[in-house]
This record gives sequence, C-alpha cells and structure tokens, in this order.
Amino acid sequence: ISVFKVTKEKLDLKQIISSGGKHPRDFCILQDVIIILNRDTNTVVVMDLEKGLIKNTVQTCTLPEAVALLLEEK
Repeated sequence: ISVFKVTKEKLDLKQIISSGGKHPRDFCILQDVIIILNRDTNTVVVMDLEKGLIKNTVQTCTLPEAVALLLEEK
C-alpha cells in the first residue's frame, strides 16, 4: 500500500507498507483504521492510521474469498 501527500499538482510519496497479504484487491478507510482485502491470500487486515500514515496491524482474519468490501451505514 502506498501513501501519498497530495498538494495542488504534486504527489509526494510518504509511505510504502505491506498490505499484510498478497494482492490487495480492495480497501476502505474508516475513521482511524484502514481495512484491506487481499485477494490471493483471502485475508482481511485492519491497520491503525495515525496522522495520515499506516501503523501497526490491529487484526487479521481469513475468508473463503476476499474480493470486495461493502459497508452498511446504520
């Protein structure tokens, strides 16, 4: 996963970090975490976000087929 700072017409690379699996297919940023689905390893990885950067892994689980992330608002 790559993290960039965006300013007007410039992208500044801030971080490159492993998705915690193989072939990150989908991701979602929710408040202070990023949820990543890895297609080839069928894993869901939740990582902390701090000041716009990805920090430590909070939780990992395996699914039969991790392809897309759909969230429902309540």
